[in-house]
Amino acid sequence: MSSFAKTIIRTFFSNKGRFLANFIICFLSVGISSGLASLPSFFGNGYQNNFSTNTVDVTLKSKSSEGFSSSQIERIKNYQQVKEINPFFSYDTKQNDEYYRLYFLSFSNKSSKLGLPTLISGSDSLFYMGECYSLENSLNRKIINIGDFIKIDDFPVFEKGIEVTGIVKSDLYTSVAKERAFIEGEKEEYVSAILYFDLDKIPTKFITSDIYIRLNIDHDYFSKAYKNDVAEFKNKLLSEFGEENVTVLTMEENAGYKLFETYNDKVRKISYVFPFLFVGICALINLITVSRLMKDERKEIGCYFSLGISRRKIIFKFTLFSFLSVGLGCLAGYLIGTPILPFVVEDAYKSIFNFGAFKATLINTLGMAIGFGITLLSILITIYISTLYLKEEPSNLLKEISPKPGKKILLEKINWLWNKISFSWKSSFRNIFRQKKNLVLTMLSIFLSTGLLLLGFGLNDASIAMKNDELFANVASSMGLISAVIVLFAIAIAITVVYSLANMNIEDRKRELATLKVLGYRDYECSFYCFRELIFVCMLGAVLSLPFSVLVLGWLFSFLGFGTIGDIQWYSYLASILLVFVSVTIVNLLLFPKIKLIDMNGSLKSID
Repeated sequence: MSSFAKTIIRTFFSNKGRFLANFIICFLSVGISSGLASLPSFFGNGYQNNFSTNTVDVTLKSKSSEGFSSSQIERIKNYQQVKEINPFFSYDTKQNDEYYRLYFLSFSNKSSKLGLPTLISGSDSLFYMGECYSLENSLNRKIINIGDFIKIDDFPVFEKGIEVTGIVKSDLYTSVAKERAFIEGEKEEYVSAILYFDLDKIPTKFITSDIYIRLNIDHDYFSKAYKNDVAEFKNKLLSEFGEENVTVLTMEENAGYKLFETYNDKVRKISYVFPFLFVGICALINLITVSRLMKDERKEIGCYFSLGISRRKIIFKFTLFSFLSVGLGCLAGYLIGTPILPFVVEDAYKSIFNFGAFKATLINTLGMAIGFGITLLSILITIYISTLYLKEEPSNLLKEISPKPGKKILLEKINWLWNKISFSWKSSFRNIFRQKKNLVLTMLSIFLSTGLLLLGFGLNDASIAMKNDELFANVASSMGLISAVIVLFAIAIAITVVYSLANMNIEDRKRELATLKVLGYRDYECSFYCFRELIFVCMLGAVLSLPFSVLVLGWLFSFLGFGTIGDIQWYSYLASILLVFVSVTIVNLLLFPKIKLIDMNGSLKSID
């Protein structure tokens, strides 16, 4: 192994903290980004798997009191696009203050099971007209159990009422979205329960008011091709029967389907927005890490030049460090976030919708693009910084960089205020504004981290505010869980960001801190002296971030069609700032041992 290759290995082992910081920030960023990006397809497939071969594509409803004639039914059955039909009778009725939807379907008809519900529990058949099935309670507006009796005016012969002998589920009712009751002359109300009767057990002759239709088309229910084919068939029915005579209902009019599509679209939009913040944070941390690494190794770079090692090899060394720390973090985040996050929020989805079997997959195009983008950006940043260093002469690289000379800051010109500030705080303010590059990087990092926290809290507040909304009540609850996951990741990212910045600050000021120890400062005093500057900058960055974050949130709410700025509570703004302060405090505790280990002999080293 060549000596240069050995130096590469030593660089990795001697910079484990920096490697880990890059790894963790990329792991968290890609983990949450790819996880969010996987939700729409994961739950979309599960939702579609809930549908059976008996799922209805089109429901044709007659507006005539006579219903559909036999010839009309036969004509519809013979359409080229039609695979199967099932004629039946249904209507909505009001009983006291409650509304019921009644379906009369042939359960014994062997020619078509289209649209029939699936029994969950109870009797496997309806024996006479006084028995019925009820839709499962999770989707009903009223709790109904097996053995209950429901009074229906249209069945006066049964004194106790109609007996519920079974609980069923239906492909047409897949969410907790309320179903409107359609009764002429009544104000808008919602159905309390949905009941199914066996048409063959009722001696009364009913008209055919409805026809279930399944089409000969591909059944990817969310594809454009499926929607276009159904829309084309719908127009055909309307043109033949006339809009004044029939109503044509498709999946687009199905409350559960439309709610899921709307909800899934909002999650998809969130997965498009948040990666921009994560990419920015990852790029900043990599910039800080690589800049510090090359600053620490400028003498080694000068030696490489003197020994005749090419610029390409030197750039390769630092690019490899960046590539492995960032690339492995992105890869781990993708492999863990993509399959795991859907199961974290699975219960939230299941509280709203019915699902079939889920199928975990690692194929996530957006997640891959995010990981690749972060890695590529980090490599380009490393190459750029390396190129800047390699423009210097080897003799200059072998020299230690002298600290920037102190200059008067704007605050010093305000004599009455400056004179009231203690010596230690005067020193802190000078240090803050002396290292302008560190100040800008720290402010920008905290700016992004605070913004991410407020976005998470803002989504949660919007979810809580919309819990009284008829459509979004349950959606809001599950959206709140997603926002909680975002906040937790944001806290972890904030801690990682602050740790990287604080660690860099300590490395930059080892000699200064060693001098303070020689002068009699205790370890905790040195720690506070160093970290209060970071606290000040972080708090300033957090406060300045809020107005910008509010603008972003306003755009996000408009983009999602979910929530408003007015929904954000005052304590969410406060919490976003306090969590940054907590992050700084945690980092202070983690890095205190490092300050304790600073050797006082460092103050005796001079810079030639």
